Amino acid sequence: MRPLFTSESDVVYAMLAHASDPMHSLSTQQREAIAARVPELKVYKHCGCGTCPTVYLTAGEEPPEPRRDANGKAVPQGSSYVLTADCPGAMVLLHIADGVPVELEVAPFEDRTVELPWPDQLLF
Repeated sequence: MRPLFTSESDVVYAMLAHASDPMHSLSTQQREAIAARVPELKVYKHCGCGTCPTVYLTAGEEPPEPRRDANGKAVPQGSSYVLTADCPGAMVLLHIADGVPVELEVAPFEDRTVELPWPDQLLF
């Protein structure tokens, strides 16, 4: 595990300040409370696709335990909220669960490699 790079935390802060919430259910106060937790975040995993800089986040000292279905199979962690923005060549999604960002996803629009955008490249 490692702390967030400044470039990653800058994108997280920009997303919390400006990104759209498709469900329109995340209040300003909730966004501020989540932003206050950003210094605690650590990267515990990178996406393995080879085309994106997506990182998985935790506020704890250990990676979160995977959720399991009734058969014991690991299932995706899930998100309470997803904030979205566009950038050149990709969509950026900040997944939030239980008041903590759990994934900073950069999803390419096409099958090509993309880099983490600068906050000023985000289109809200």
